[in-house]
Amino acid sequence: MTTHDSTPVAGSDADTAADTAVASASASADDRRAVTGKRRIAFAAYVADAGRLPGLQTLLRSLALTNPALCEDVVVLHPGLPDASFDAAHRLHPRLIPRTATGRHDVFRIDGYDTVIALTPALVVLGRLDALLRLRTGVAAVPRPGPDGVPDPRHGIPDDGLLVIQRQDLDHAVPPAAGPDVPESVLVPLDSRYDFRASRLGDDLAVPEGVVVLNFAGEQTPCTGPARETRARFDLDDEAFRAAYLALPGAKHPDLLLHLALPFPDGSRPPIDLVRQLAEIHRGRGHHDLAVALLGEAVAGRPDLPRCHETLGVCLMALSRYEEAETHLLLATASPDFAPRAYGQLARMAWLLGRTEDARGYALAGLESDPTDANCRAWYARTSEMVTAGATAPDTSPGEQLAHVALFADGDENAGDKVLPEAVRSCFTADTGPGRWHQQHAHLLVDEAGLERLNARRAV
Repeated sequence: MTTHDSTPVAGSDADTAADTAVASASASADDRRAVTGKRRIAFAAYVADAGRLPGLQTLLRSLALTNPALCEDVVVLHPGLPDASFDAAHRLHPRLIPRTATGRHDVFRIDGYDTVIALTPALVVLGRLDALLRLRTGVAAVPRPGPDGVPDPRHGIPDDGLLVIQRQDLDHAVPPAAGPDVPESVLVPLDSRYDFRASRLGDDLAVPEGVVVLNFAGEQTPCTGPARETRARFDLDDEAFRAAYLALPGAKHPDLLLHLALPFPDGSRPPIDLVRQLAEIHRGRGHHDLAVALLGEAVAGRPDLPRCHETLGVCLMALSRYEEAETHLLLATASPDFAPRAYGQLARMAWLLGRTEDARGYALAGLESDPTDANCRAWYARTSEMVTAGATAPDTSPGEQLAHVALFADGDENAGDKVLPEAVRSCFTADTGPGRWHQQHAHLLVDEAGLERLNARRAV
């Protein structure tokens, strides 16, 4: 058994050289984000038989609990297991993709991604994988250990450990059949903390601080001690796993959060902050009806939740449920922290409905709560101009006017949008002013009264 002191996880000459190689390779790599904005990344794992499925589930739990803001596709390669075999794994991850394969070497044949991070059911993730996600060249792996158990680049790479594969650096026509067959020219050695062998610890040594991925490959019998206890932290049932994930501080990936938070357990009232987070995700994706369904139940009888009422009001407005939206936005104005923003939304809604005076009043109320609020100031300026223009409009018979529906820009908006309406009108009449033209903003709601005003003109 090799002792911890003689096999440091970081700081050895080999590890320092490995880190230097990774940094050098990354610096000169073709970073596709400069072109596409986002690299296509996937995790992959080969499950040889049904007996490895519990290991896959432990791997997925460890990945989510240590990297809660990370949610990429997980391609599960298998020799032809029934679809139902992956039901438990699907409950743990929203982007699980089972595919049939002949062996683990098929991780080199996964197309559709720029980077494939190959894992195994014998691994558990203990730390952040950011450094692996930033790799851009070659096939990165921790070298195979030498006789003393220390990873040594001269011994190649194992076929049962972590691999970070950059697809553009492989020969697509003839990909390698296995890890050891990867050409030396594309190999990038990784620090041992990214694939640390539990066998190096025996039954008494603690897992070294800084280990990111712990590998239990090659263990014929279950071991005891700190390494096994570390793995056991991720042997959770679904309810305990969901609770552990939701309790994590910091940012969480929207897909993973929605997948693990919903549906809420029967008979329980979820934390209001969680409900609001889920509603904001739905709102950001344009699923306003789902956001309303979540928040409507959560805020019932709770006028003391201004942030939730504001979000609910905005979503109701997007669904054209204006009266309900106004009610909830007014409830949000009770809080000084949210009043300016809520008044800004109320001003926008009133303007959309053609209630210019109300819009101006809401904008003024927002400025009274926060004189520096730019949104309320912009709405106050716009609606004040409209009120003034309405008071000074020429007394022209509607039958002598043309109606013009367009996006009329004001303020510091696009200059072309300001010139275009004038140019269009000049194609029809020499007089392009309000005496000959009735203006209708394209964003305003056209109700029955508005439709009557438009139809009263010579043409639209």
